[in-house]
Amino acid sequence: MPKKSKSSRPETTLVLSASVDGRITSRDSDQLDLNKNWKNQQGIRGVLQQFYNLTQAKGDYSLTTGQAMIKSGVNVKTIFPPKLINLNLIVWDKASCLTPQGVNYLTKSIKNLIFISKSSHPYLKTKKKPKNLKTISYSKRPNLKKIISILKTKHRVKKLTIQSSGTLNSQWINQRLIDYLTVIIYPLLIGNSGTPLLVDTAPLKVLSLNLESSRVFDNHYLALRYKVINL
Repeated sequence: MPKKSKSSRPETTLVLSASVDGRITSRDSDQLDLNKNWKNQQGIRGVLQQFYNLTQAKGDYSLTTGQAMIKSGVNVKTIFPPKLINLNLIVWDKASCLTPQGVNYLTKSIKNLIFISKSSHPYLKTKKKPKNLKTISYSKRPNLKKIISILKTKHRVKKLTIQSSGTLNSQWINQRLIDYLTVIIYPLLIGNSGTPLLVDTAPLKVLSLNLESSRVFDNHYLALRYKVINL
């Protein structure tokens, strides 16, 4: 059976951020939760900011999860930036974490937002939506290949940087939807109690990678960029 042409979807880069021993968190109750306290480690804010500045400078889209947005506090924030942040963001709210207030905060804070969630999400029932917001909904289990195709064919997303959850990361890989892989390595050791980088509920399909570039940031952070060669 012939492979599906890459032109039917955006060029994708999956971003994995982890400790040296491949952990993304040392469990939710631990002080080193990646989405919270890890960003307080020396240098990490600067590293992530530099990385996303490079991405957004090209006009690319970044995809994150509703859960990550919750941890950044969008559901309770009421003070908006003085002007829209030059950010093209896709939020996949699989578990309906964001409230209508949270979605509204994002639309009033960033340049463009594409919101993906179940058709039952409360915000999707809103009749009047802002011009900088596009939505994609699904009624049952989401079809990753269909959704990522819609991003290009309907919403003109040409390049997509993905930073999602461990389970979703594995699904991107297993469905052969990743063209490039960027790994940002933090100078930390967490140990066996930590959550692994990829949560493989099904056996993870092996991908062969070619190293395209490496970059050392301040405070001993390392970014490695690979091209996936066996899609």
